[in-house]
Formats: sequence, C-alpha cells, structure tokens
Amino acid sequence: MKRYLIVLGILSLFLTSCGNTANDTVQVEDSTASSVEPTTANESEKHYSADGTELRIDMSQYGENAKLLTADDIYLLSYECGSISGSHPPRLLIIEGQEQLDCALEQYELALPADGLTEDELLFYDTAIAEPFNKMTAEYPVSDYSYVIEYDEVSRGGYDLKVGALLVDEENLFFVHTADSRTPKESSLQFDVMGGFCYMAAVPKDTLMNGHYEGWTYPDKNGIAP
Repeated sequence: MKRYLIVLGILSLFLTSCGNTANDTVQVEDSTASSVEPTTANESEKHYSADGTELRIDMSQYGENAKLLTADDIYLLSYECGSISGSHPPRLLIIEGQEQLDCALEQYELALPADGLTEDELLFYDTAIAEPFNKMTAEYPVSDYSYVIEYDEVSRGGYDLKVGALLVDEENLFFVHTADSRTPKESSLQFDVMGGFCYMAAVPKDTLMNGHYEGWTYPDKNGIAP
C-alpha cells in the first residue's frame, strides 16, 4: 500500500511539472507576438527633386501610371521672372507640334527677332520668358519634344516659388513645388507689388497621356483661348 502511494505521488508530481512547462511555453509565445511593431504602410512616401530637395506631392492620390519627372528625366526650368508686361503671357501652355509652336510665338509674345532687338525695342520688349523659351526650343526641337510652360503671377511680395518636378498622368498635369517654396500667409504684411515665376519643361514625345488636359491651353490659328 505504501509503495502504491509513493508511485501515485511521483506520478502526480510529474504531471504537475509538465503542465507548468506547457504554460510557460505558451506565455513566451504570447510575449513574443505582442512585441511586434505595427506596420507603417499608410505613411506617405517622400519624393525628391534632382538636387535632393523634398517635393510637395503625395503620389498615392494619382493613378498607377502616373509619372513624377524631375530634372534627371527631362529638361526642367524654374525661376523668378518678375511681372510680365505683355497682355498674353503663357499662363498654362502646352505645345506639341510646329504649327502650335508658330502660333505660340506670335500669340503669346514668345518670338524673338532673328537679328536681335534694338535698344529702343529692349525698353518695351519683355524677354524674361521669351529668351529661355527660345533657348529651350533650340536645344530640344519640337519634332522630338513637347513643351509645357506655366507663368505663375503673384500680386504681392513674400513669395519664393520653386518647382522640382512635373507630374504626368491620364487626367492630371502640373508642376510640383518643392517643400522649401514659400507662400506668405494672407494675414501677413507684404508689399503690394506684381511679380511672377515661370516653369517650363521639354518632355519626349508620347510622355503626355492626354490629348487635351483640362485647364491647359493648346495654341491654334483661331487665336488666344479665353
């Protein structure tokens, strides 16, 4: 009888030990699982211009075929041009062929005389956009490239606008500002002075994905679009 009780006691201790080991194992697995960090897949991916400046863009808002083209991909120019005195500056202009280019040169005062300007003409002729535009068309012929130009006019001081890319997709086309661009708050005190910034790009043919982007002007023989 004593031997039976001893065996029963040993068996009881063995089963209790196994149960504790199983519980300990489960607790370790639970502890490991709870230490996993949540993913950050929803965090917006940052994008940068050719010189490494961050761009103000969230590409998740656009289609899977959208392209973000920087100066590493295309000819891209961004500069402060000041107020343009002409009556029809190229506010949002797309040029895709020689006929459209000829119309733009005439209608948007982008043409430069072949023999240059006289001193008197220089006093009244605004070349702030015309000169860099003609340089671009000479280096990137319209037979191989399409041109995208924007004149961004401002009515007071405090602006410092720069673009570092051109976004192209099926429905959207626009120049993308860099994160260090500066726009004054409406409540801030600034000089009332007209100014402007110009952005232009030459993109290889077939880069644009839409035959007529909304809000953009395509020059034609019928004259300047309203």
